[in-house]
Amino acid sequence: MASKDEAQALEQVAARLKARHPSIDITTIKAQVDAAYHEFDGAPIRDFVEILVERAALEKVEQQVA
Repeated sequence: MASKDEAQALEQVAARLKARHPSIDITTIKAQVDAAYHEFDGAPIRDFVEILVERAALEKVEQQVA
């Protein structure tokens, strides 16, 4: 489960991806962000999770657009 700070960061990631790809449904974007986030479950260092999640989710979203 995401901490309050991580949950807010994930919402911001989803908002940035939605702004970048307005044709993609926000539910789809949030699902990609959530899936990318869970790839880091158990990672001991959490400092860069937001950046890594955004990159991974962006790649998945852009594959859908292509």
